[in-house]
Amino acid sequence: MVVDTTNEAAEQKNYDAVVEGVASTLSEINSSPGNVSMALVFDDSRPDIAGIHYPQTISGDSYQLLIFNDTIVITDSSGKMRSMAYIHGEVHGWLIGECASTQDPDGFGLTYEQISECDDTLNQGTPWKFDMENAKIIDIIRGEQRIDGEVGYLTSVKQR
Repeated sequence: MVVDTTNEAAEQKNYDAVVEGVASTLSEINSSPGNVSMALVFDDSRPDIAGIHYPQTISGDSYQLLIFNDTIVITDSSGKMRSMAYIHGEVHGWLIGECASTQDPDGFGLTYEQISECDDTLNQGTPWKFDMENAKIIDIIRGEQRIDGEVGYLTSVKQR
């Protein structure tokens, strides 16, 4: 019984570390003053890939990362929520060009309403799901974009 409790506590710490690490990275990128890109690598067999590395499995079990606009949730392979963290700022599950090509073909800039529409229609809406059963690389890209007439930045998460 003590061994099971100890193993479960260690496993929970691993889930918490992954979700807190990803949320912290996204929050830092959101607060960056310019264009930024970073890769999150969930591939235990490829330590040579540039980026921030996270385990592909926790205690031998695959998991799923769910990224909402301002929250990250991690679930185990049975679908049970294991941990959650908030993101400072917003992220989107599409690249700026994908949204702009459908919502801003004339290049005048996006509105917050159009951004919300892209959240609903591109990449199957939110949350954006990343199943770690297979190795994944998730690119985080923060880019300049005209939003409601002012220059701002959007942060996107997209599987490579």
